[in-house]
Amino acid sequence: MTISDLRNVRVDLAVRSSWNIGFFAAGLTFCSFATVVAVYVPLDVAKIYWLVGTFFIFPVAVLASRILGVDPFSRGNQLGEFVGHTHLPVPAFLPLTTRNPRTPR
Repeated sequence: MTISDLRNVRVDLAVRSSWNIGFFAAGLTFCSFATVVAVYVPLDVAKIYWLVGTFFIFPVAVLASRILGVDPFSRGNQLGEFVGHTHLPVPAFLPLTTRNPRTPR
């Protein structure tokens, strides 16, 4: 693949996904949610709400992309598919507990 081919693939990816506007909308929604929860809910309960809220970022991003009429997965674009495959193992590295390992039980 030459530099001009890569440039064409990048432009195609940006056009298809509309610069990932759905993911931006989902991130903005979550940040707004986290701010409201931080103001009105005690910290111990807010941590749980924030954790549960993070699981809704991806579905909200896909829903927002569908509503806005863009392709969130950039099907058919080599660069988009490559990025999707490289992000596939990310959930395996998420922490399963919020307990600090240094604190005694």
